[in-house]
Amino acid sequence: MRRCIALCAFFLTLLGVSVCAQNRPTKPNNNPAQAQATQSAAQPPPIIIQVPSAQRTEQEAEDDKKRADEESAIKHRELVLTLVIAIAADVQAGGIFWQIFIYCKQSKIMNDSLSATQIAACRRSDKRGSC
Repeated sequence: MRRCIALCAFFLTLLGVSVCAQNRPTKPNNNPAQAQATQSAAQPPPIIIQVPSAQRTEQEAEDDKKRADEESAIKHRELVLTLVIAIAADVQAGGIFWQIFIYCKQSKIMNDSLSATQIAACRRSDKRGSC
């Protein structure tokens, strides 16, 4: 249990470090020449729109359909594999909770058995005069 908590804390720490590294503020630029060069370099290039020709051949249409079918099949496989992994994770979580339930029940049975043994030993020793 301690190892699990330690591993979770370790991974959360790593996640926090990577997020903090990405959100680190930059130093302000005090040099006006560099600031102007940085601003001009930061401006995005103009948007160019290319209009494809409206007419397509049958071969291009077939290729597009095949490509779309292949992509659809790949996405379907990914979805199925993701569902299988999710189901396996749920089964594992259920197994862990079931194991915890069984351990709690077993410890109660063992505690009751110990109490009964102690009571029986005490009764036996009462007959002798010491408990």
